[in-house]
Amino acid sequence: MTVGVIIPVKRLRDSKKRLSSVLSKSERSRLVKAMFFDVLKAIKNANCIDEILVVTPDNELIELAKIAGISYLKENRNNGVNAAVFKGNKYFMQKNINTTLVIPADIPLIDKVCVEEIVNLSKKYQIVITPSLKGDGTNILARKPPNILETFYDEDSFHQHLVKIKENKLQFTVFRKFSLMLDIDSPEDLFQLKDKKKNLKTHAMIENFDIISNINI
Repeated sequence: MTVGVIIPVKRLRDSKKRLSSVLSKSERSRLVKAMFFDVLKAIKNANCIDEILVVTPDNELIELAKIAGISYLKENRNNGVNAAVFKGNKYFMQKNINTTLVIPADIPLIDKVCVEEIVNLSKKYQIVITPSLKGDGTNILARKPPNILETFYDEDSFHQHLVKIKENKLQFTVFRKFSLMLDIDSPEDLFQLKDKKKNLKTHAMIENFDIISNINI
């Protein structure tokens, strides 16, 4: 079994606009880079990944990928997650990778154990899927083979994916774990993150910004 990870990331200046009430554009950009670093570190520490691929139109993120020694595909513009994942899938299928794992860059609590658990589940199932905490988004999607399921990373993607999985009678499991389900999109998400202390760049970043004191729950 060979595993390729796809990390789709928007252009930094277009990222995390729902955090604009507590963070400036510059701070949001720095937060995204911190989360990207934490996610990348977790994946690289896992001993079960053959290649990591970042798909992004952002030049700064591409430079970070080069420094980290990981592969990248440059998009001309933000074409959406579905287009980025499609490109990543095509890249890995051309290299005969038989399993792809889509991991977003905004789940900083992920660690190597999470990655290894997903890969182990992928040995038993064609699809491993993790919803967001809100239950609508798709935070993890592992596919074996990579083209076994079309992606629907738009509104209510988790349920759209489940419908197609069941229609096609695929073998799947829903893997629920808080560290994978918490994606940082809103001030409320930051509030949930603050109690999960880890040695993460993301935690250091939000403490440096003193974000939590600006959040009204």
